[in-house]
Amino acid sequence: MEMIDVLVEAVKKDASDIHIVIGKPPMVRIRGEIEELDGYPVITPDESKRLGYSILYDEQKRRFEEEYELDCSIQIAKVARFRVNVFLQKYGVEAVFRVIPSQIPTPEQIGLTEEIVKLADLPRGLVLVTGATGSGKSTTLVCLIEIINQKYKKTYFNN
Repeated sequence: MEMIDVLVEAVKKDASDIHIVIGKPPMVRIRGEIEELDGYPVITPDESKRLGYSILYDEQKRRFEEEYELDCSIQIAKVARFRVNVFLQKYGVEAVFRVIPSQIPTPEQIGLTEEIVKLADLPRGLVLVTGATGSGKSTTLVCLIEIINQKYKKTYFNN
């Protein structure tokens, strides 16, 4: 089993999250429900560590071994980007991958109301986008920033 194959298969199934958990096959979240990814074996502690480490650079592995947790991102060309959290549990290394779609969605695709879209026209002020994990905060923000970029052709830098 290779991590890239698991991730590609999960994206094909429209998963939002992929969980590498010792004692279970790869798990995916599809439309809010967690299920096993068909056709994959139960993950052993050694296999889980190998899968988790397979996506890390040497420097990231060193940091993980010092801190026992690592947040990073990876990209599979023409598939998707992923936010990744690799962490140490009682029985070994486990990981969670969040799919970040390659295409920026339109307001209609994610169901933004006209009132929310109008926030992109505010000349100044503070807008808070809050919610639970997986509720669409990042997706909403990237959609609004795309509206601003298209409308005003401004460049923003994020440190």
